[in-house]
Amino acid sequence: MIELLVVLVLLGLITGAVVPSLESTLSSRRFAIQRKELAEQLALLPLKAQLTNQKVVVDSASALSVDAELQITRPIVVLANGFCLGGQLSIVQGAQQYEYQVNAPLCSVSPLLPN
Repeated sequence: MIELLVVLVLLGLITGAVVPSLESTLSSRRFAIQRKELAEQLALLPLKAQLTNQKVVVDSASALSVDAELQITRPIVVLANGFCLGGQLSIVQGAQQYEYQVNAPLCSVSPLLPN
């Protein structure tokens, strides 16, 4: 009977140590998926501009269908020929805000380093 109690106590201690770490890991994975989806959508903008033969301007988060809280800090502009002029955006996750640069000519995304 004592052995069972010791095993249950140890199991409780291990679970108490693992669960917060697991929650953090899941949150990180969710955020990584959001970043990947955003990068994929931005990479398709030059193709969209070429197919429609129209300039594409993303100046609000609603223009991108990403499951993340976005703020466009500098509009992302893609010319009708598919050349991306770049832009800047940030993703908000809880209290954290992550800044990203959208680079010319392919609308690739790279993180901005904090000042």
